[in-house]
Amino acid sequence: PTSSPVEFSDITQYNDGAVYTIDSEGSSFTDESLVITRGTTLVLDADGYVEAPLNTDWPALRFSISSKFVGNGGSVLGSYADTSYVEGDYENGGDAIHLNNGQSGSDTGSTGEFRAGINVMGGNAPGGVGGDALSVNGFGSEASIFGGNFVGGTGLKGDGLSLNVLNGGIAHVRGGTFGGD
Repeated sequence: PTSSPVEFSDITQYNDGAVYTIDSEGSSFTDESLVITRGTTLVLDADGYVEAPLNTDWPALRFSISSKFVGNGGSVLGSYADTSYVEGDYENGGDAIHLNNGQSGSDTGSTGEFRAGINVMGGNAPGGVGGDALSVNGFGSEASIFGGNFVGGTGLKGDGLSLNVLNGGIAHVRGGTFGGD
């Protein structure tokens, strides 16, 4: 599908290269994962939030293929994992934000800017490992952190990371607070 947004049961995809802003309860998402691709930009301002669905392995926000995140405020919360729920397929908490590479070259990496006022929290997992707050994955993917609060989810078997940079991703940390393993 190439029109935006493309809505599935609990995943909404934005892929048209436009700029979308979440800045109020009316534009926020609960029980939804957002997938941002193909040069699309998502801006999160104060009073906006995205909360992933329960018991999913999808992050609350997943960026790929040259997409961009601008976090000026608001909050992002990864999936809470509890196998005692009817939909309890996952033991581990979900991650809050993934900045991923589109896999074809460094020019398809995603970028993110994080400013004071944003809260990024991995999902908690009473029976497993907590989710990561921010994951920067793949060459060309880059996070610039000027402020904000990043907290890995808590779990019985271990806490999630506040910042996880892997596979050639880059994070420039100039401010902010970090908590978790």
